[in-house]
Amino acid sequence: MKYLFTFFLFLFLYSTVNAQLGFCNGNSGTPIFVEDFGTGIGNVPLPPGTTNYLYSPGFPNDSFYTVKNGTFGNPYDWQEVEDHTPNDNNGRLLIVNADFNPGEFYKTTISGLCEFTTYEFSAWVLNLLKVPGFCVDLGIEIPINVKFQIWNESETALIASGDTGDIYATAAPTWGEYGLVFQTLENQNSVVLKMLNNGAGGCGNDLAIDDIEFKTCGDNVFVSDELGNSIVSICENEMPYATTLTATPDFSVFSSHFYQWQESSDGITWQDISGETNQSITINTTSAGFYRTKISEFADNLLNDQCVLFSDVFQLIVNPNPPAPSSDGDVEFDCSLNQAVLSVTSTSNTSVNWYDSASGGLLLQTNSVTYTANTIGTYYAEAIDNLTGCISTTRTAIDTSSNTPAPNAPSPQSFCSSVLLQELQTNGENIRFYTEQTGDTELDEITEITADTTVYISQTVDDCESLDLVAIEIIIEDPTIYTDHFELLYCESNNPMVNLFDASDVFLSSNFSGFFNSLDDAENATNSINTPNDFVVVSENQMVYGRIENGVCYEVYPLLLVSENCDIIIPQAISPNDDGLNDTFQIQNLYDVHLNHSLKIYNRHGICIFEGDNNRQWAGKSKDGDVVPVGTYFYVLRLNNDANDVFTGWVYSNY
Repeated sequence: MKYLFTFFLFLFLYSTVNAQLGFCNGNSGTPIFVEDFGTGIGNVPLPPGTTNYLYSPGFPNDSFYTVKNGTFGNPYDWQEVEDHTPNDNNGRLLIVNADFNPGEFYKTTISGLCEFTTYEFSAWVLNLLKVPGFCVDLGIEIPINVKFQIWNESETALIASGDTGDIYATAAPTWGEYGLVFQTLENQNSVVLKMLNNGAGGCGNDLAIDDIEFKTCGDNVFVSDELGNSIVSICENEMPYATTLTATPDFSVFSSHFYQWQESSDGITWQDISGETNQSITINTTSAGFYRTKISEFADNLLNDQCVLFSDVFQLIVNPNPPAPSSDGDVEFDCSLNQAVLSVTSTSNTSVNWYDSASGGLLLQTNSVTYTANTIGTYYAEAIDNLTGCISTTRTAIDTSSNTPAPNAPSPQSFCSSVLLQELQTNGENIRFYTEQTGDTELDEITEITADTTVYISQTVDDCESLDLVAIEIIIEDPTIYTDHFELLYCESNNPMVNLFDASDVFLSSNFSGFFNSLDDAENATNSINTPNDFVVVSENQMVYGRIENGVCYEVYPLLLVSENCDIIIPQAISPNDDGLNDTFQIQNLYDVHLNHSLKIYNRHGICIFEGDNNRQWAGKSKDGDVVPVGTYFYVLRLNNDANDVFTGWVYSNY
């Protein structure tokens, strides 16, 4: 038994050897000739001239053949098998029962070939004997052994030949493919295929043949982009897509190469791309598709599809971008927990990422339909296809906000020179200041504003800040600082004093703020030099500054104090007759420094008949208002109530 097992194992291994036959070492093209013996019920003969064997309408005996759709129900120790062609219905195969003498049993002419072109012939062969069986059990089995020959059209020159070698019976049906490679000559467009039995008929040498094919044979040609990819999968939003494809042959058969690029939308139907005959092609497309190139070793062969082979296929796959997630609604921020839980709903086979902006921005969380926000704001969710990696072209915005109302909108506010933010009238509590409506940049409340601007405020209640910001327009006005000074004269004396209000009518304004020794004091309204009686002690060419409040801001006027001689001139006579000339006792050079003088008039009996000051002059009348008699009267003039500064003398009153 051990000997028999070893013997059968040797037979099986030997039956897989293809002897001197061989296949294309490169790329086999689409078959240009196929003989699968058709389909149908029952037996049919071969076309005339194909064989010199006799046709049998049933299962053939020695030197007979048939074309039949299977060997089921055969009367011999044959395998029961259907034809070899995949996926056909009632497909037929050629059954040959060898003649008692070796020789030719099949011949056919293959036309439409191209000159100077390498081809691969192949056929599937099956030994019909089975194990165990009569011939095998008796040890008298004749193995099948087939010779394949390729002749020129006139059958005068053998181009290629090869033997299958002995193929022995097997326990199960075992089809074997055998091939032969040859090259046509100049002007050769057809060949003759012959099949011969190398062994005699008898107990065995019964075979089946199916699926005879002729294909072009050439290089393996790989097509790839700049990165070496033969398949590229992109997303819709990445269209249009551009790349350069290059065909790379392995030189296994061809010594030269000619190209014609093709494209296809489905990988089945192909169209030539006009003008694209180089080794590389640059594509710029807006749709998915397939790309390949036809290759031939000679330029003329490129025009005949039976003379070319095809490269590997480059495929561009375009995947749809998933829709953006749908929002489950905006969420009110929980200030007590300092959070808000946001959620979205996304389509199947997608995941969700969260960002802080509608595009770009910071990735906050991956692969979750929920996100816990710790600050009030707007957050964005995008969907990612888990199979393709394509991302939704838009993001879904979800807001988390508080119900804290915004502060009341204040009117524009004007200030002089500058203002601190904390001094604004903001109509709310717990106010925060920002430079933009978005609230991106916060300002400290002690920030000083020195130019016209707009700031934005929010209000915080119970740790929740109002989402909406209110604008405050700030207007900064500049004070008016006059450079041209006013001159104010005052009388020379040991203790000069001046009433500053006499400098200009501008200081009679109700908005007068005061006088100051320096411009800095005037601008800051500090260290006023005003006295209760509006007199100040001055020095020669002293500069003082008067300040007037003018609306929001103020004005500053410089005063230059200039001294002059102020000797008093007292009249010697008056004529109180109301003619407008010398009607009153009018003392000349009574300047501001003499504002507080007193005047008394006496008659020659020493009785005081009048008392007055520079605002009440003597008009030649008594205290009772009667005109005094013509005569001489005496005066006493005391300046500023100073007992040491007294003038006395007489005055004559006459009509």
